[in-house]
Amino acid sequence: MIVSTTETIPGYKIVKVLGEVEARNNPFALTLDMSKNAKEYLIKEAEKLGANAIVGFHTQREQYRSGRVGRKPRAGKIRVVYYSQGTAVIVKKDEDSSNAETTQDDEPLKALKLRYAKGEITKEEFEQMKKDIED
Repeated sequence: MIVSTTETIPGYKIVKVLGEVEARNNPFALTLDMSKNAKEYLIKEAEKLGANAIVGFHTQREQYRSGRVGRKPRAGKIRVVYYSQGTAVIVKKDEDSSNAETTQDDEPLKALKLRYAKGEITKEEFEQMKKDIED
């Protein structure tokens, strides 16, 4: 299962949106990593829908005091709730993308090619600048 905090996954194409999934942990359960449990539950919910990825994943942490005595609030225990949410999707490798694994090192060359394609620089200028970038 791919889990992404962004709305897209580089190198993948969303072929079907299955819907929103959400999970909230039990604030009364004593676990060491409650945020992890909420995320694991969210993944299980997405898998039930047939998803192989979740996009737009995020987790919120809320805490509150529990308990009241009559009309007056009582100093009760602090409860922590983790709420996780995302969109369950089906993705596949993006075959249309010539290089899905683009790195920052590729960016200057891509910008140079774009300038040449737009006619902003001559072929000679392009070749010289390309040589300078690759050195």
